[in-house]
Amino acid sequence: MAKTTKTAKKSPGTVKKKTTTTKHKARSGKGGGAHMTILNTVAAINVTKGEDTVERARLSFLTNIDGKSTIANALTKLKSLGWMTVSGKEVTITKLGMENADQDALAAAAAAIPKTNADHWEKVKEKNKLNPKQTELVELLQDGKTHDKKQVIMEVYEKSNSTSANALTFLKKLKIIEVAKGKIRLHDEMFPVEPRPED
Repeated sequence: MAKTTKTAKKSPGTVKKKTTTTKHKARSGKGGGAHMTILNTVAAINVTKGEDTVERARLSFLTNIDGKSTIANALTKLKSLGWMTVSGKEVTITKLGMENADQDALAAAAAAIPKTNADHWEKVKEKNKLNPKQTELVELLQDGKTHDKKQVIMEVYEKSNSTSANALTFLKKLKIIEVAKGKIRLHDEMFPVEPRPED
């Protein structure tokens, strides 16, 4: 009888499972917007003046961004990205923030930062398109001291009327002047660089 030989079954080969790797995209906050304007401005201050911290109240006139909510939302985004820290009344740019600042925009941001109060005043007048009388009134108060409101009105408008009243309301709304108890002076925000002279 012929011997029957059993053929050994081949063990199935090991099937290599395909491993899929998921690439995690790094969060990017670039692309313009208020948060980049603030970031570039504070970065420019850090580069030119060596100051990495800025008062929150100064951001509006440093960046020309109007609206507290716009600035607040921008700071929230910068904080979530780790580009800035917000503590009380101050904001501080981080190392990561400096790395993500738009290098091409730093020069423009630095040029836009007022070097003196006078520079800031000129930008305020130009931005808000003050008429000659409003400009004269502001220039009269540029010594930073507190003046008698009636005297200022008489000197600029010659009499108190609806025109002078509307001018004061307009300038107060823009935080260019402060008026209280018959006195008038430039607003605190008009002194971003040098402190207000003492009366």
